Amino acid sequence: MAANHFLDITDFSREGLREALNIVSYIKENRGAYSRDLDKSVVINAFFKSDRDTKAAFSNATVKMGGTPVDFEYNPDETLKDAVATMSAFGEVIVLSHNKKGAARAASLYATVPVINAGDG
Repeated sequence: MAANHFLDITDFSREGLREALNIVSYIKENRGAYSRDLDKSVVINAFFKSDRDTKAAFSNATVKMGGTPVDFEYNPDETLKDAVATMSAFGEVIVLSHNKKGAARAASLYATVPVINAGDG
């Protein structure tokens, strides 16, 4: 089964983007509707570049949806491919923020779970 990645806004069709925005509006109006969607799920926060606010936002959203955020410690001696393999083994979703443009798309090629691009480049 292929993972559904969220890498770039341009990956969406006009209809897909409209549907995503409708879902966001629904969530904002019905905050409790998704409060258990990540129940017993681990969301790996892999912030290779420092971004305190974005990291906190993803951790907060994970908790509000019933999941458990886990911070992934960056090892500069490890390749992105190896890091993503490790993250895929421990979590159901990877939130990736990286200083190199295209890192999230590259990670999606190696991941066996969905990758969310939290900023690259």
